[in-house]
Formats: sequence, structure tokens, C-alpha cells
Amino acid sequence: MSNRRPQPHCLRAAAAAKADAKSDLSDRLESVPRLSATDAARSFSELLNRVLDGEEIEITRAGAPVAVIGPPRARFLSADRFRELVASAPRVDDEFAVDLAAIRREVEAPREPWPS
Repeated sequence: MSNRRPQPHCLRAAAAAKADAKSDLSDRLESVPRLSATDAARSFSELLNRVLDGEEIEITRAGAPVAVIGPPRARFLSADRFRELVASAPRVDDEFAVDLAAIRREVEAPREPWPS
């Protein structure tokens, strides 16, 4: 049983109309759906489902954009953090280097890289 209150038809229509509003952020080459913070809070589960489907949605407060909710982006390491991870990794021994050289000798480059 759902704890969610049923919305009157007019409120659902208003929320749908607002959800279809498009962002006017100038640094975007494509428009994203715009939703007020109030409507986003009321329909957060639906909002997350849309994001799960790959959609980005701009959240506004008093008509001004305050956030964009979208799928997670790939995270990159800073150069310093990468150096820390490499420094903390186990060292390879001489046998590993010999094995790696043998593997490289066994693998041949294609004779014709662009066969027709």
C-alpha cells in the first residue's frame, strides 16, 4: 500500500506542464527538462527513475536554476592521488618483467593493419 497522497487531476497536469519546461542555461547545447524544487521533492521517486533512464533534469527555485540532477559521471583521479596509488602498489619483481617481455615477443603485429 502506498503512503503517497493521490494528486488531484489539476495538480498532476500542472506538475506535468512544469516538468516539460525546458532549461534556458546558456552553456548547454541541448535543452534539459526543468522542474521546480517543490515538484522535484513531491515526485522524487519518479525523478530518480527518469535519471536512471539517462535523463538530466534541471531543478529550479523561484524560477532560477539551482541544480542539475543526472546520471553519475565518470570520476577522475587527480595527478597527486594517482601518484599515491602507484607508489602504494606492490612492486613487480624481475620475473614479471621477463614474462612480460616474452609475451610481447609472442604477440605479432598484424602484417596489414588495414585489410581491404
